[in-house]
Amino acid sequence: MYVAGALDERELIFVYFAEFGHVPDDERATLRVVQRLVVAEWATLLARVRPELGRAEGQTLVHAALGLVVDYGRVFGDERIYPRQWVIRLMESVLFGRVAP
Repeated sequence: MYVAGALDERELIFVYFAEFGHVPDDERATLRVVQRLVVAEWATLLARVRPELGRAEGQTLVHAALGLVVDYGRVFGDERIYPRQWVIRLMESVLFGRVAP
């Protein structure tokens, strides 16, 4: 769902990152808290699948996986170049250390 949302709403994500610095400090702090909560939830779910990971390792992998989706959408912007399934497989490789079956 994350890949679909990120690719379907590419322009919105661009605006979010471009304008984040212009958001008032208190609202930006709230957005950062929400971002941290999202990463923490993903890391908690990842820990259920990969209990060998420490908290910091899990969060790092989550940041990497989410970031690659946004970056591929930003850089390539055309699904003929980077099909969704390919991006999902990359995300799985980052999170699980292998391509999920």
